[in-house]
Amino acid sequence: MSRIRANKITNKLGTGAVELEKGAHLPIGMGITGAGSLNITGVITAATISATTFDGVDATSLKDPADNIKVQAQASGAVHTGISTFQDIDVDGHTNLDNVNVAGVATFASAVNTGTLSVTGNVSVGGTLTYEDVTNIDSVGLITAREGIFLPDNKRLHIGNTAGTGDLQIYHNATDSRIHSLTNVLSIRSNLFDIRRYTDAQYFVNCTSSGAVELYKSNNKKLETTNSGITVTGTVAATSFTGDGSGLSGIVVGITTEALVKTNGQTATLDLTKDDHKVTATGTVTIDVSGGSEATSHTLRIVNSGTATVGFSTYFLFPSGGTPTLPTTSGSISLISFTVHRAGSVGVSTQLLSGSSVNFS
Repeated sequence: MSRIRANKITNKLGTGAVELEKGAHLPIGMGITGAGSLNITGVITAATISATTFDGVDATSLKDPADNIKVQAQASGAVHTGISTFQDIDVDGHTNLDNVNVAGVATFASAVNTGTLSVTGNVSVGGTLTYEDVTNIDSVGLITAREGIFLPDNKRLHIGNTAGTGDLQIYHNATDSRIHSLTNVLSIRSNLFDIRRYTDAQYFVNCTSSGAVELYKSNNKKLETTNSGITVTGTVAATSFTGDGSGLSGIVVGITTEALVKTNGQTATLDLTKDDHKVTATGTVTIDVSGGSEATSHTLRIVNSGTATVGFSTYFLFPSGGTPTLPTTSGSISLISFTVHRAGSVGVSTQLLSGSSVNFS
């Protein structure tokens, strides 16, 4: 092995550096040291370059080929200008993003906390979107709930501008379902409207487009409105009717009758809401009356069941002031007809104008 040992090596003229035509090999642990400069016009290939500074290189920034700064180091971090593409970002601490533009799918494995989230496109949530601390949701467009809207018991759907309550409330109180119109009229508009049993098996009320309203009992129509009035199927029960009844048709008007049985010492009080009265008398019996309307006419039939003596109260007025003498024999029949001249009131006595026909036995 040949070796050259020298303190300095120059070119053969002694005026410049040595040219290594075939390069140079430095063994492991060896290097090039000196106080001067290393000028390379070609490519430097090295596993590691250690230097304090590089001339022409700003260690605080990265630039593009046009010498535009794309990453600038700062005391608080780094500023990225333009699009940064990362295969993976793992952030353990806090990340502050002013604007995030996601062209593809953004997946969040855990919660995302935002101040104001502004979305101009579509937001698709594959799982459950939970609003734990949201008191108001303001939507300027249409809200579509594909699987419906669920409100727990006693939670109300408020509709209308009345502060705090709304004008219309719909809710379920764990027992009943309620619709409350808190102001003005609850108006339901439809060409057809009905109220049914929840199974749809029975009608309660049916309102048709022709204007008829139908009421049902056990799914059988009982009342229907018509152009001229109402049609009722079945019996009409009422405590009273008003009107003169002149428009009623197909009705046979009968005489209402009461039958009284009285024995010795009793009084037969006729109810003048009835038209015809029959008294079966035994012993001494007095005839009296209650109620009555002026100008109504009545008949009284007296039948003796055994020996009977029949008298009348002072309400009965007979011709010439004389009370007729009625037969006392068992089986005798007498007929008294009378008209109410004056109905009794406070301080005013009833007056009955009476006539008699006696002894029909």
